[in-house]
Amino acid sequence: MSLKDALKRLLGRSPSLLILSFLIGCGVVFGSIPLVLPGLIVLMLTVFAVPVMLLEQAGVVIALRRSMHLVRERIGTVIELLVAFGVVGQVTVLSFVWLTATLNLSDMEDLVTMWAFIGLILPALVCVYGTVVTILYHDIRVSHGELQAANATQQ
Repeated sequence: MSLKDALKRLLGRSPSLLILSFLIGCGVVFGSIPLVLPGLIVLMLTVFAVPVMLLEQAGVVIALRRSMHLVRERIGTVIELLVAFGVVGQVTVLSFVWLTATLNLSDMEDLVTMWAFIGLILPALVCVYGTVVTILYHDIRVSHGELQAANATQQ
């Protein structure tokens, strides 16, 4: 698949992807209002929804249901993933707060330093998180016999 094909697939799924993201976001935010735990549970159960939607060409409802099913397959690993990235995210936020408090934001050099920190750290976290989720998704599909393992196809 070429980059053009991948972008075409993504753009073709944009309306569904926006609806899915909105539903997950509402579930996490509104689930977190009374207590944090319901929002985290929604986040945990929907972790595979985007890969399912994009890679299996599923609709919104099917992507959500399939994600919940896949999470049950690897519940321990998904919890570890969310805890690890939660800790890294908190450290990132606290570092940003510390930078904001200690840097003179009227000084252009300090402002550039702060935005460079945000521009380097946050996208890297998002890329690593997305990659790990996709690898877990692929591993579950391979373990179910839905896909062949990468090393089996190379032999």
